[in-house]
Amino acid sequence: MKMSINSKRFIAFLVAIFVAFSAVSPFAHASSVTEPSSIQENSVSTVDSEASSEIVEPQAVGKIVGWLAKQALEILREGIKLSFGKEYNKFYGGLDPGTKTYINSYDGRQRLLRGVDKTLDLIEDTTEYAQEILRSRAYEGMRSVGVPPSYADDIAENIAGTIAWIVFP
Repeated sequence: MKMSINSKRFIAFLVAIFVAFSAVSPFAHASSVTEPSSIQENSVSTVDSEASSEIVEPQAVGKIVGWLAKQALEILREGIKLSFGKEYNKFYGGLDPGTKTYINSYDGRQRLLRGVDKTLDLIEDTTEYAQEILRSRAYEGMRSVGVPPSYADDIAENIAGTIAWIVFP
């Protein structure tokens, strides 16, 4: 069963909300709650356990970023395939005129879609990605299917920017 762009966006939104609320939830630090009679004795260890849990949580959030990046790239892929949507407009609007001409050709469009598929293969669900690393993966994906370097660089830059825009609007 294929998911629509709105369904994928909704799932990504729910995951982001879940992660955000789990980081600030009063239940997230349940192990650091002490009994009233031992508050004074354990006050230092309580602070230490809270600090250590705060160090672990950003790593858990980072592991979701790869999955969210893949979901955003799949949303963009559908937009590219249909030449439609806010995500496609964000991506397409940032391209140079020469790259737009290349993408509008049948061969360019097919290579772009194959390059996006290759980029999806290069992104791992459990890895944290910065925008620059996503750009590098997208460039690698475009070059592996024969997109010329000048177009691949422009496309990769706009793919990474659009992914960041989708995930962090």
